[in-house]
Amino acid sequence: MSASEGLAWVGLGSNVDGPAANVRAAFEALEGIERTRCWARSSLYASTPMGPPDQPLYVNAVAGLATELTPHELLRALHAIERQAGRERDGVRWGPRRLDLDLLALDARTVADDELTLPHPGAGQRAF
Repeated sequence: MSASEGLAWVGLGSNVDGPAANVRAAFEALEGIERTRCWARSSLYASTPMGPPDQPLYVNAVAGLATELTPHELLRALHAIERQAGRERDGVRWGPRRLDLDLLALDARTVADDELTLPHPGAGQRAF
């Protein structure tokens, strides 16, 4: 990692339309983010949904990224990957998702605004 890069952790999840394949494709899509490289990939894990109980289990993973992007730039890049995968952000909160990418942390930075909270407030509640 260079001096200009920050260390980011991203949570990946999917529970519809081939969740394991969606998460694997998301790992590949992370490689395409400008001024960012994926240096770590966790195994895939099955977990119980946090939202409505009548939905399939999630397949989750975590990626470690080295990035020169700001937290907000990285968040926008993650949202773009979600959109490319067919994610629509007007659905049920914590409902079924083809792809969910959460920016969990970026170095020791703290952010609290309408667009982003870092570290991610739900990071400690994850079962993976």
